[in-house]
Parts: sequence; structure tokens; C-alpha cells
Amino acid sequence: MDLNFQQGTLIEKYTKEKCVNISNFEFGVIIATSSAKITFMDFTLKRVLKSIDLCDTPYKLVDYNIANVLVTPTKLLLSTILGDIVEIQFN
Repeated sequence: MDLNFQQGTLIEKYTKEKCVNISNFEFGVIIATSSAKITFMDFTLKRVLKSIDLCDTPYKLVDYNIANVLVTPTKLLLSTILGDIVEIQFN
């Protein structure tokens, strides 16, 4: 078995915070961190498709610490430690 540790280094480069969830979706991988950052990467983990910081969104949450992530074919559901639920539609 050949292990590739370069990919782990690449993920760490884009997510300096505590990673709370790694999930796959139709076009790649979703990495969510405890500090309200969501990074969408391709399956090779070489290209960032999109990055979202919940702190930069126009709506106000009680808490920005992501606790859990649920990925469906059409949307991403995030819950925070204090109970906020955020829905992100895939377009």
C-alpha cells in the first residue's frame, strides 16, 4: 500500500482551523472547519472550487462554530454548536 501524505499537507494549507467534517459531493470534497469556513475542493484536492466564510454572509447567526454537516444531492446543511441551521443550495 502506497500512502500519499502530500494531500494531507494540501488540506492543512487551506484549513488552518480545526476540521469538523469532510464530505464528498458531486464535484469533489467539502471541508468544514469549526471557525465557520467551508471549502469546496475537487476530488484530487489540488484545486479550490469555492470557499465560503459564514462570517462574511449577510445574515447573522447566534453562533459561527460549525458542529455538523449534512450533504444531500442538492444542498448542504450546516448546524452550529448553539443550534443555528444554515442551508446552502448547490447550483
